[in-house]
Amino acid sequence: MTTMTDGPAHATAETTIEAPADAVWQVLTDFPRWPEWSPGVTAMHIDGPVAVGTTFRWRSGPSRITSTITDVDPGRSIAWTGRTLGISAVHRWEVVSAGERTVVRTEETWRGLVPRLLRARAQRMLETSLQSGVVALGSQVVTRRAAPG
Repeated sequence: MTTMTDGPAHATAETTIEAPADAVWQVLTDFPRWPEWSPGVTAMHIDGPVAVGTTFRWRSGPSRITSTITDVDPGRSIAWTGRTLGISAVHRWEVVSAGERTVVRTEETWRGLVPRLLRARAQRMLETSLQSGVVALGSQVVTRRAAPG
């Protein structure tokens, strides 16, 4: 049995967002709007509701990725698998309420030929991606909460 940390590239990132957990969850699970805030995401299409088994197709940089939601605990966590050429990924987000603030944690593991052959580069890319992702999520949550209406 493989775990989240089994793979040539594995990273985590965490931040605290000055907003309640429901506001963070709303932005995180608004898949069609990911290109507005998620670094590198240029296109997104989800094939149904945010639920286990739903697939979504997206572009990040030059990669076209097909992902499937594998776990949803509404308001608390979401996970999916994804595939692109040479990489199989498992990604998880956790949203933890701390009153009017929210702690957000994300974790991803890459398996496959590319991360095995380019282990150090894949590790750096993954760490950078996750860190920029939590920062961008926080900025988008704050921006949306400040927007009129």
